[in-house]
Amino acid sequence: KQWYQRRVRAVVFDTSYKVGDSHVLDITYGDGHVYVLGSNWITSIPVKQQCDSATSCSECIGAHFPFCGWCYDVTIGDWSCSTKSKCTLRNWVAPTDTCAPLPTFTTRPRNLTLHEGATAQFSCVSPGSVGVWTKDGGKLPFKAQILNTHGMYVPEVKLEDIGYYECSVNNTSGVVVARAYLYVQVPARFVRQPANVTVSYGHQDLLLPCRAEGLPKPEIWWERSNGNLPDASRQLANGDLKIIRVMRSDEGGYTCYTRNEVGTLQQSQTAYVTVQDEGYTPEADPSSYSTSISVTVLAVGIFIAVIVCLFIGLMAHCFYRRRKQKRDFLEAQTPHGTYSHFSSCPHQDESGYLCPNSNWNNTWQSFHRHHTGLSSNAFLDSGGMMGDE
Repeated sequence: KQWYQRRVRAVVFDTSYKVGDSHVLDITYGDGHVYVLGSNWITSIPVKQQCDSATSCSECIGAHFPFCGWCYDVTIGDWSCSTKSKCTLRNWVAPTDTCAPLPTFTTRPRNLTLHEGATAQFSCVSPGSVGVWTKDGGKLPFKAQILNTHGMYVPEVKLEDIGYYECSVNNTSGVVVARAYLYVQVPARFVRQPANVTVSYGHQDLLLPCRAEGLPKPEIWWERSNGNLPDASRQLANGDLKIIRVMRSDEGGYTCYTRNEVGTLQQSQTAYVTVQDEGYTPEADPSSYSTSISVTVLAVGIFIAVIVCLFIGLMAHCFYRRRKQKRDFLEAQTPHGTYSHFSSCPHQDESGYLCPNSNWNNTWQSFHRHHTGLSSNAFLDSGGMMGDE
């Protein structure tokens, strides 16, 4: 009682004072005040919260913060030292409670060094808890498989599988993490190789590419088929070879090599360097046009073939249609015999027509008439007469 009266009369709350269990009133936590009783009065004093400074249950409870307890904070989805308003009742460790011991591991995952294509397997055992696996703080690779409650494996490891694999377990006192590092050894291999090139004499720099990957980092070097590398050449940090102001003496075949500790020697294709007279540009090289010329000739040939096929088809269609029209005109029937009927005669139907006939004694007769024009509707009957309808 006297302790509270001293604080009230001074109107200052001593934040450095550690509040003992006997001084914490049995009231609802979370309103940000301590209620102080006098002989005939009661008042509330705001309390500065220091919950965030504690990182474990023992720190949170041991600090004797009036409103702070260890709980599962729903706002962050993890255990923390918070006020009761942020916690669920079943996960609340009050300031007067005792913290449970942190989880422990009986088996921890071990660091692994494997060759590319091997299978990585990790084990993690904690009594009473089930481990949750992550890689570098995020999701596991898609191909990773959980063996059971105590293990996990990654098949056919590659460069992208390198990293830290974590097994975490938790209880009301906090989270404990065991981690292991996976290192994958990859033999040296080319990701870019040089190709044949033609350059202009004395006025052009040349860059021959050569890139390789692998773990450990591969070594790269160049050799020339007809002698030492040019004096005016140097190898860049990424493996490319640069020749300054190419001369005729720089012509020849250039080959790139790479190797690391876990692989065999790798040799690139040989790139032949050709030096042309001054004024040469790669665009003017006739050999560079060979492919484009072939494609152009092929396209022109296909176009001509299509035009010819369309012309032949059109002519055949017109010929067939003309024959059919004339056959229909010349095969009409009447009760008096056969006649040729012309309707809306075009000029191309002007001609001479012959109508053969025979009587009962097989005497053949014929009618032949040549005319220079027909009326719009004309016919020739078997009696040898021509008239208009």
